[in-house]
Parts: sequence; C-alpha cells; structure tokens
Amino acid sequence: TKFFIPCSWERGRAVLHIGGALPSIEAWLNGVPVFGPYSTRAPLRLDVTDLVTSGAGRANSIVVRLRRTGRELDGVLDWLGWSGLYRPVWIELVSDEVAIEDIHVMPSLRPAGVKVEATVTGRARSEAVVEFAVFDSKGRLVGSQAGRIRVGNDGRVAAEGWIRMANSEPWTPETPCLYELRAAVRVHRGGKATDSAAVRFGLREIRADGTRILLNGRPVFLRGGCDDHFYPHTVCPPADRAFFRDRIRRAKACGFNCTKSCVDVFTEEFLAAADEEGYLVCQEMPFGLHGEARERRYDPPPWFVEQCRMELARWITFDRNHPCVGIYSMASELDDRWVTNASCFNLFSRDLPLMARQFNPGALVMDCTGASCNNPTTGANAVAVNTSAGRRNTDLDGSWLAWAQTYKPLNGRIPGLSGVRKPFIFHEHAWITALSDPGLVGRYRGLPVKPLGIPEMVRAARGNCQARILRQMVRASRLLKYALAKDAVELARREPKAAGYHYWLAHDFPFCAEGVLDDFWLDAPEMPAETFRLFNSETVLLLDDRDRRDFEACERPRIGLSISHFGRDRIRNPKLMWLLLDDERIVQKGE
Repeated sequence: TKFFIPCSWERGRAVLHIGGALPSIEAWLNGVPVFGPYSTRAPLRLDVTDLVTSGAGRANSIVVRLRRTGRELDGVLDWLGWSGLYRPVWIELVSDEVAIEDIHVMPSLRPAGVKVEATVTGRARSEAVVEFAVFDSKGRLVGSQAGRIRVGNDGRVAAEGWIRMANSEPWTPETPCLYELRAAVRVHRGGKATDSAAVRFGLREIRADGTRILLNGRPVFLRGGCDDHFYPHTVCPPADRAFFRDRIRRAKACGFNCTKSCVDVFTEEFLAAADEEGYLVCQEMPFGLHGEARERRYDPPPWFVEQCRMELARWITFDRNHPCVGIYSMASELDDRWVTNASCFNLFSRDLPLMARQFNPGALVMDCTGASCNNPTTGANAVAVNTSAGRRNTDLDGSWLAWAQTYKPLNGRIPGLSGVRKPFIFHEHAWITALSDPGLVGRYRGLPVKPLGIPEMVRAARGNCQARILRQMVRASRLLKYALAKDAVELARREPKAAGYHYWLAHDFPFCAEGVLDDFWLDAPEMPAETFRLFNSETVLLLDDRDRRDFEACERPRIGLSISHFGRDRIRNPKLMWLLLDDERIVQKGE
C-alpha cells in the first residue's frame, strides 16, 4: 500500500499503528524491514520517522506479510482457518518536541476522583506541562489539574494528576456512566499545545471479599455468557462498535451481565461497546488452546515465557482504561501437570498474575479458569489456593462442576467446595449440546462460513428414515437442553460459595448447539430471551423439592422456597404468587 505525508509536516515524528493482525505479521516500509515476524493480539505502535519521506509526489510504501511460524499466540480466534489485518492501520504524525504516548486512568470511589498518569515522549519532554480535564457525558467540565513532568526510576517520563469528581456517578451494569479524560501537553505553561489525547473511563471498583465479589461495594453474581468469537458474515471480529452493541444487548436481554471468551481477548470495538452497555468482561490470555501450543504450557521454553510476559504487558496497557474489564485470566483448563512442573506453575500462577496486578491494580486476577488436579465424578473440581507447588496468586477460584456424569445433587449442596476460600466461578457451566436447527442452512448461503455438521445431520436422518420427524427431534432435544440448563444455573445460585458462572455458551455454533441464542445471536423459539432471564437474572426464585420430580396422588408434598437476590435495592414486603399447571391448564393458584 502506498501513502503520502504532506509537505506541512516538518519537524516531527511518524508513528505506525497496526490495529490487529493474525497470526504473525512482519512489515517493510519503503523496502526496509520494520519488524517481524511478530505475534500479538494487541495493537502495534512503532516510531518509523527515519524510514518515511514527505512532500508532494513522494510516495511511501508499506508491505506486510502474515504467516505462521510455530511461535504465534493461540486461542479461540484460531478455531477457523483465517489470517489478515482485522483492525485499522494508520500513520500518526506527532510533535518532535513533546507528545503523549499513553494515558493510564485509575478511578477511585472513596474519595470520588481519578488519578491520571500520562507518559510522554519528545526532546523537550523534561520542561513540558500536561493539563488534565474530566468531562461528563454531556460535555460539562467536572474537574481539571495540571501535572509537571517527572522521570521515574524505570526511565519513563510521565506527568501525574489527581482530579476530584464531586457529584459523580459510578459505572455499573445497570447504569454504565462514562466520563472523558482529556489531556493536552505544552512545552511551557500557557504555550501552544503540541499534542492532545482523550480516553473514556468509568468510576468502577471491583474486589474480592471472602467468597463474594463486590462491585462498587455491593455483592454481584457474575452471570457470564461465554462468547467464542463466531462471526459467520466476516470470520474475523468486525471493527464495528455498533455490531457489538447489538450483540451485547441481546446477551443482556437473556440476563447475562458479563462475558468471557475461550482463551482469547476482546477487541477495542467490543470493549467500547461493553463500556457503553454495562457489560463486565473477563479477558483471557491466548497462551495456548490447541494441540502443540496447548501442551507447551506444561514445560514452557524460555521464548514462550518471554512472549507471555510481553503480550500480557502490552495487552493490559492497551485495555486497562475500560471500566468493563474487571477480570484477567492467565490460562484455562490446566490439568494436574500444572502443579507438578515448577516452570508452568510459576508462570501462570505467580509471575503473570503479579504482572497483571502491577499493570492494572483496578482489576481482579485469576490464574486459571477451569483449573484441575483430579477428575471427580461428582461435585466441583476445586483446587486449593495452597497447592503442592506453592501458593497460587489469584483473586478467584473456579473449575468445572462434574454434574454431567451423575447429575447429582439436583439442588442440594455441591460436594468439593468445602475448602474454597475465594469467590468460586463455575467454568463452562451447563455445557449441554442439542441438535442443530436444519432451518439455519439457508442463512449460511453465500457466507464465508459453512454450517458444518448440519447437512451431515440431515443426510443421516434421511438414511435412517427419520427425515419426517427430524424437526420434532430437534425441538425435543433443545427443550431438554434448556430444562437441564435451568437446573444447572439454579444449582449454582443455591451454592453460598459460588460467585458466578461462565455459561457455555451465549450462542450456538452450527456443529454444536450449546448456546442460548442461535448462531446469528437471535432468540431460539424454544427459549426466548425473556424466558431464559427468569432463571438468569439479578433475582431468581429457587424451589427445593428435595431432589424429587414425581409425587404420588393425594400426596401433600412440602416444597421449600428461597430467593437469590443480587439487585441494587432490597426486596421489601414481597408477595409470592404461584400457579400449578397441567400443561397449559391452571389446576390451582394462590398467593
């Protein structure tokens, strides 16, 4: 690609930005190698001042190559076979005197305000002044302050400021209030600004308190709908905030208040939409999901350790101002080899969590989702914080609920959680697959992704003389899936040590209908969003039928009732209304 730099650009610097590339990227600018091959999910930023030319008719040429080297990051974005640039690429022209390189916003609720740190570059940086100002969503000034430049022990040059925010509102999933921090840098106080930048943020605090998670000081139950980056129309994540706002609204309509991907991270467009819609995010690092990359974690070579450290630092620096980002996970589904190999344990349960806390002290850290040391047939596969390899550096605990093997108990206490001392998150909860909808085949026509598995299912039905009843079989399997999912979700809500679940999944794949919404994020006819939300919301009624589903005629069973409530307001003077139905016919009712 060719580009031109105007003659008006005299003394300054040129910075190359590459928003996103998969799997590994290398680049040449005007025939000179710039970097690579390099694998990262984070945006790349590189000073290329010495390689570009400016002026009329003086074209610059940038060439990139994407390829696999065997050393790239690996996560759910790699499930489908694709490669390319999936976010914008641009050249930024900045002042040679002094310019803003990065802004880190650290909000506080008590007292209400924000600490700001701006990293600057340029030859006149030591004399510069950075002016900070906070504005609300209507553009009204909330507070301001100027900060002098200082040189830190690590050599970074930065300015700091504290801005008090009186009468401010916190960011919550119900009321996602956002503010904008604007920064301008001047060589001398009162002089002309040589550079400016702005970031959005929210006043949000998240922390662990015993076995609870507190959001802005109030207990919250994480109802996570796992989102595995399935994009039938584009394959890669669209660089479109409106697209993700629509998806998040559909997920929240089902009652979900947070999300996690499977060993991968969400892009800037997704995070911006999640900020606006009030949707908490767990960012899970893409440090090995498939095959050789997955096995590499158990005996990590030096280059892999360094890659993990660099990527974590780069990624958190990129996304830490987003109030939606509340949790970082270093890995997923580490088995018992995790605690028998010191290099593996130290990397994922000590070194990386420590780095995450240093780069973003305002988020929770989880060393591993789905950690395990054995394979129980029932109960929860919880792993103690103090292991044979040492103490895990983690705010949260979490693993599978092995209820699928024996499906016991239905609504009693869950075995395996007696030693849990931290908030417990059920991993890939309610992992239940139904038959896929044959009616979706037409929607895939002309798309780059094919409905893998559905045509094969239709052919198998025809071959077994089941074509006429296939739709009834699909509907029955999906109704059964949702019935089992309801039991699994309610089981987690009954458990006092549970702080949430990552429901598997928010959406279907064509080859495994494991979600609430279909492949295109539309309601399934067997379980509309408003129905699913009845047992996946802030307030859920829980019946205790003592693990019974059948009753004798004339029996007078005693059925217990409890309420799981994580709403903002206390329930006062509640009224219980009940119906006893025979299919759609009301047999009895009362209140």
